[in-house]
Order: sequence, then C-alpha cells, then structure tokens
Amino acid sequence: MKIGIVAPSSVVAVAELKRGVSFLKKQKFEVDVHPQCRKKFLFYAGSHEERARAFYDSAMRSDVAALWFARGGYGASHLIPFLD
Repeated sequence: MKIGIVAPSSVVAVAELKRGVSFLKKQKFEVDVHPQCRKKFLFYAGSHEERARAFYDSAMRSDVAALWFARGGYGASHLIPFLD
C-alpha cells in the first residue's frame, strides 16, 4: 500500500519527516513524499497555491491508497479557496 505525504500547513522539519518516512517504510508501506513538503514560504510549507496543488495532485493519484499530512494546523484552512 502506498501512502502519499503532503504538508498543507506549516514548514516540516526535515529530521522529523525522515523519521516518519523511515517508520512507515519499516511497517512495509511504500511512501511518496510530495516535493512540496520541502518548500518554505513564510512559515508555511509553500504558498497557499503550492500546498493546495500538492494536496489535490496527491489525492487524485490512483496509486496512492492513503494521504497523510506531514504537519497539520490552521494553515490548511487557507487551501479551501484553491480546491475544487
């Protein structure tokens, strides 16, 4: 089973992301970390548009069984106007 990871809110600490991915792989999951998770715009993981696009693109992939968020928070609410 493949898990897609996006960051719809705050910047993700690289060490924490690596630990999480490593844990999931040890549990025998395939993991696809969207490149957006490594972006930074102010204190967000990319602009609102970039985060919304990453969420949408990952959610629409037929090979991704589950979508996990690297970080949560109120920043995700800024994505609503960009999602259809």
